[in-house]
Amino acid sequence: MKLEYDNDTGVINVDHILNCLPDIPLEVAKQFLSDHGRKEHFQLQYARLDLAKLRWNRVYETAEKISMASVFSEFRNWFEQVGYRAEDIAIKNWQCIDRRQAVQAHWREHQTWLVPPILLRGDLVSTCSRYHLAEGHTRVGLLRGLISKGILASDSMHIIWLGASS
Repeated sequence: MKLEYDNDTGVINVDHILNCLPDIPLEVAKQFLSDHGRKEHFQLQYARLDLAKLRWNRVYETAEKISMASVFSEFRNWFEQVGYRAEDIAIKNWQCIDRRQAVQAHWREHQTWLVPPILLRGDLVSTCSRYHLAEGHTRVGLLRGLISKGILASDSMHIIWLGASS
């Protein structure tokens, strides 16, 4: 993405993204494009996407369907490792999932994430999976671990940002 960015962090200016893509939700612009738009792995995965033609919706989906999303191979190990945090909930309560107290409190009280992750329809990135996880590997990896440990039901509902063809 050839937009103005911070030279120290590489983060793209969100206002410039919103000027170029006025229909993109602010949360998606921040998480998906601003933070990652200039990174090589992002370019490798998503260079073929026409961002201007994507339609974004906040939707409720089951934990099981979300946790079955495809994951870019370079993030697979991290995604799987995060799930193991759920093993410590019996001992450490929700403190084991994240250092930030607001995140812990939200999971404890609402049994879901504070900020919805970004998923794409699988067909957009040539995967056989229904969904592809674009941003939120820690959140979705944790969700998967919570399901596997029986802490959350696989049919529990969670909000995601879903990108699809318009």
